[in-house]
Amino acid sequence: MRKFVILLFIISMSSNLFSQEPLSDGYKNIKLGMSQQEVKSILEKSIDFNMKKEEILSFRMEPDTEIISTEGYGYIIYGYFHFSHDQLFQILLKLSEEKVGYYYLLTNFTSRFGKPKNFSPTRAIWENEKIRIVIEKPCTLKYVYLPVWNGLVDKKDETTDEIYGINREKFVDDL
Repeated sequence: MRKFVILLFIISMSSNLFSQEPLSDGYKNIKLGMSQQEVKSILEKSIDFNMKKEEILSFRMEPDTEIISTEGYGYIIYGYFHFSHDQLFQILLKLSEEKVGYYYLLTNFTSRFGKPKNFSPTRAIWENEKIRIVIEKPCTLKYVYLPVWNGLVDKKDETTDEIYGINREKFVDDL
């Protein structure tokens, strides 16, 4: 009987491993890597977002990096769509805590994608070589396209290091 229980446990664990979905590359038909015009077109037709022309907020953070921000309907409070060189690299959805909730997302994503790669009381992260999905308390969902994200982070780190070095030299010169 003990061998049967162990065998049943192994079978259930292996079927659980093989039944996991690959990480999602976006929200519904808005996929990471799309152009800004493709995303705007989908948002204008979407029932999840309020894309009246006067309510579209698009602003430039730095050269070749833009964000579309829009109010949501239903479960979504706000949506932010980040682009670099006209390529969608991050989707950030602020969700209704009352309607969805962090723990509901955590349970659902764990059953779909398996155990998070990184987990803390306030955040869970699933990741593969191209996609990172993050849920954070109180109720935020992020999809990140890592090839673009990593390039931006590396570039910012180099710039930050360079500025730090210049400031340090200036500080020492002023002594």
